[in-house]
Amino acid sequence: MKKKSASQSAFFKLRLVVSVLLCFGAVTIVVLAQSRNASQPANSQPIVRAEYRSVMQVFTKQNPYTEAWLAANHGKYDNIWTAEYETRLQRAAEPVLSDLLNVLTPNYGPDVRMSNGMLLGSNQNEFQIDVNPTNSMNAVGTSNDGGNAGVGIFVSQDGGMTWTSADASAYGVQTACCDPGVAYGSDGSVYAIILDTSPAATYIIKSTDGGATWRPPTSVSTPDRPNVAVDPSNANIVYITYTDFNQPAGRIAGYKSTDGGVTWGSEFLIGDPISAPGYQQSSQPRVASNGWIYVGYQEYNDQNAGCAAGVRNEVARSTDGGATWTITELTIVQGGACVAAQAGRGIFCINAGGSSFRSRSHPIMGVKPSDPTHVYMVYSGGDLEPTGTYSCGGGTGNHSDTLFRKSTDSGATWSAPVKINSDPVGANKDHYYPWMSVLPNGQIWVGWNDRRDDANDFLSKWYQAHSNDEGATWLDINGAPGNDVVADVQTQPSTFIGDYHGLGVSGNGTGNVLGMWFDSRISAAGDAFTDPQVPPPLGPTPTPTATATASPSPTATRTPTPTSTPSATACPGNQYTITPGTDTIVAGTTDTGSHCDDCITTVALPFSFQLYGNTYSSVNLSSNGTAQFVTSDSTFVTVCIPWAAHDFTIHALFEDTRTDAALSGCSTYPGGTSGTSPNRIFNIEWRAVLFGNNASRCNYELRIYENSAATNKRFDVVYGEINGTGATQLWSAGVQGNIAGGFQTSDFCNPATSAPPGNRSRTYTQAGCGSPSATPTATATATATATATAAATATATATATATRTPTPTATPTATPTPTPIVVRPSPTPRPRPTSPPPRP
Repeated sequence: MKKKSASQSAFFKLRLVVSVLLCFGAVTIVVLAQSRNASQPANSQPIVRAEYRSVMQVFTKQNPYTEAWLAANHGKYDNIWTAEYETRLQRAAEPVLSDLLNVLTPNYGPDVRMSNGMLLGSNQNEFQIDVNPTNSMNAVGTSNDGGNAGVGIFVSQDGGMTWTSADASAYGVQTACCDPGVAYGSDGSVYAIILDTSPAATYIIKSTDGGATWRPPTSVSTPDRPNVAVDPSNANIVYITYTDFNQPAGRIAGYKSTDGGVTWGSEFLIGDPISAPGYQQSSQPRVASNGWIYVGYQEYNDQNAGCAAGVRNEVARSTDGGATWTITELTIVQGGACVAAQAGRGIFCINAGGSSFRSRSHPIMGVKPSDPTHVYMVYSGGDLEPTGTYSCGGGTGNHSDTLFRKSTDSGATWSAPVKINSDPVGANKDHYYPWMSVLPNGQIWVGWNDRRDDANDFLSKWYQAHSNDEGATWLDINGAPGNDVVADVQTQPSTFIGDYHGLGVSGNGTGNVLGMWFDSRISAAGDAFTDPQVPPPLGPTPTPTATATASPSPTATRTPTPTSTPSATACPGNQYTITPGTDTIVAGTTDTGSHCDDCITTVALPFSFQLYGNTYSSVNLSSNGTAQFVTSDSTFVTVCIPWAAHDFTIHALFEDTRTDAALSGCSTYPGGTSGTSPNRIFNIEWRAVLFGNNASRCNYELRIYENSAATNKRFDVVYGEINGTGATQLWSAGVQGNIAGGFQTSDFCNPATSAPPGNRSRTYTQAGCGSPSATPTATATATATATATAAATATATATATATRTPTPTATPTATPTPTPIVVRPSPTPRPRPTSPPPRP
């Protein structure tokens, strides 16, 4: 790119002087106006002066991007950024007056300005945001901050309604450049990643108190576009991925930490080898619930520019902690009404209004929490749009949609792209910068910039949509088919708005969804904005919209909800409450023969049992600690309440355990019946060990109560010895009924490293409303009985499940008997190990 001429630099200096004088004048006016206002608090004037001084630091802060730096680095890293550095100081001067005048500017409707105009100013772009999985009121966002030539860190403690912001230099990263990212661990710790250029390194800072304080930075060498992800099954395992230009042509690589980011292992290569002039860029990692890691990125096959560039999206998968990788390539069509600019670096959009920005088509990844073989991607692509609808660098190009694709075999094969935005194909509107996050219950959220509301295809709004059925249909926040317009006003892109916008979600408490986008309603340079939303509960699948009919149907593993489920209007008394106690286990005496790993045993009940108003005569017991009255799923991949598509299930202690006969007398034991009709009790005892460490015992019991119409509905869970050493999955306990109607009660959902205490009991009671209306018909009872009979023939056989490599923390002391080969839903099945090898 051309540098500024001497005349341009002189003009800039004149503008800078004028801007400074205007700032002094504006502050004088503000101070005088406040001194004449008798109702103003006495300390208001010093506050304004203090904020003014913080703004003026923009001018006094030394700019690290000197002419010497530009001469040495022009064409290195990302060319657009060298041009950005040349104008940062100029842009920093422009918003000073508007920042002073907007000190008391209110939010626009529900939209929230995240940036503090008196600290970071405007000119934020390239956003990421995440929400604390243990506290949905706490969120952290990151952005480039052109105003201060650094990186901004944004923290909210009230669900996104208010924010504090600071430059990364406040946390020890003195010359932050760009490409920030953020990710929470399952324990509530949060990591921010920041690219620096002096020296060239990537810094990682960590907070264990929701962003209130940050640990001093650690660093690794990552030449460009770093990103960060945390293993949900082990909060100490952290991954960084990036583009390594020291590898031939530029190749995706990574680092791994096993101690929460304190130290990092050696670099490992992810992307397949590529020859110049092609290269790989824009990696985004996601870690599945079992520790598998997926990395999506874009590969440019040649050095052609803009619409003529050869490009494809790639997904790499590792099941051994990054030691080896399997790669799938997907051909795509770049989208965006743009002309060619930077060779091989995406499409550089230039509109009739004169503004320009780059739009990439790289994939943003997501993984189903309850099934690590189900993987999702979204990207901005022209795959479904008419070909050649506009001129593009001497050729033609396609407009772009927000596209969704799904894999149900660990990323080996993918569905055809489906358009999420609901405006019709061929409308000549562009959609770009999508981001995706998945709630613990499986609900998928996607946000993106959308130009459908501007007749000239120039101004944009931030849209969000969610899906309850793995992308088959998409709904707005009110549950009707369509999409949710989140931004209240249209905004106009400035010269550079980054490469990505963000969206974070949390299922903790009432849950929270926070998009984060570039918004120029206050300043043409742009601010960070968000719009807090509460995710609705999973509901029944609606009639698909016309834009979603091409999406593949969900796999047949989903079990239909029984016809006798309570309606969503049922009284509050139909929810279970939990009372703690100190009851002890009643030892079982009858061996069910359940000696296995990941299997289901069907047990007939000695009396009818009611759960959420439904009557059952049998229960399907999993070796992994669930009692399922409708489904029969032996998965070892645990999930918090609610467990999607598994209505009417008790999580006694959902964890990856085994009940093999050779392992310390393990089994599930019905413990006999006590009491007299209609108030009998039936005990079911688990004697199990952890799959990740056969020396760690877990002993607990489910007590089923016979419920007469006159008594409260009740069951108990009693915990004896619980040894969590070597656990590989999260720990979940609670009960769920018709989760679409909101019927669920969670006792706990802990990370693998935080086992629940033993030697205690939990009593679940359902008061009811004094009406028999929730009692199911005989049809539901017959259905449950039939399911139980069908499953009884396979009680000793391990149910098919996904193979994975756990991370034990102690060496197993018992030698298990050989287990059957487990069929893995992947092109390359392999036996599950009889004893778990250590994961790197």
